[in-house]
Amino acid sequence: MLVNRWRAERYGNIPQWLYPKLIERAYRFVKDPHAAIRLAAASGGHALARKYPRKLHPINKARQKMLAHRRTQKEIWEREEAGLPPKSRTKWLELL
Repeated sequence: MLVNRWRAERYGNIPQWLYPKLIERAYRFVKDPHAAIRLAAASGGHALARKYPRKLHPINKARQKMLAHRRTQKEIWEREEAGLPPKSRTKWLELL
């Protein structure tokens, strides 16, 4: 059924090398229904990569946020290991 729909989308013009790949994909969808979600997510990621430049890409923003969080957690851990009190939350009241 899926292969017939894909054939109709291409007006019946499917190259010989593509037909087995479509059959394989249809079997994969039957075995694992979540494969379609993963394929859509991958294609969405590629579309976003084309849409946004490298610095503005949402994955890059998320990575920068994660790395900043990791840095702050490392600083907190290092202060605890050194026996220092936690860093003050205000900018002007830094005593140590």
